[in-house]
Amino acid sequence: MNRRITKKLHKKYLPDLGIEICQNKQWHSRLVKLGIGDSIAIESSNIPESFYSLNKAVGLGKLNFEVARVKLSSVPASESHWWKADEKTIVLAFYPTEFKKLCWYATIT
Repeated sequence: MNRRITKKLHKKYLPDLGIEICQNKQWHSRLVKLGIGDSIAIESSNIPESFYSLNKAVGLGKLNFEVARVKLSSVPASESHWWKADEKTIVLAFYPTEFKKLCWYATIT
C-alpha cells in the first residue's frame, strides 16, 4: 500500500485504538506496569475486538502501533493543558510504529 495512504489510515484510527486499549482490562493491567520510557508493540493480532467492531474497514490493512509511558512534562501543552494529574496518573503516548511523530496522548490511573 502507498506510504501516504498507510499514514492516513494510521492517523485516522489512532484515537479509537488508544481509547479501546485504555478501556480494555487486559491491556490496562499491562499499561500500569510500564515504567517511564517503556513501550509495548500493538499489532493487529492483539488489538481488542471492540476496536474492530467499531471500525469494520480496518480489517483491510495491517495496522501496527506502539504505546509508551511518558512523563507529563513531555506532552505538548496543546494536548494536556486541561489534564488534572496526580502521582497515580500514568501518561501514555500512542503512535504508529512507522510514523512515531503521529502521537495521541492519554492518561490512566
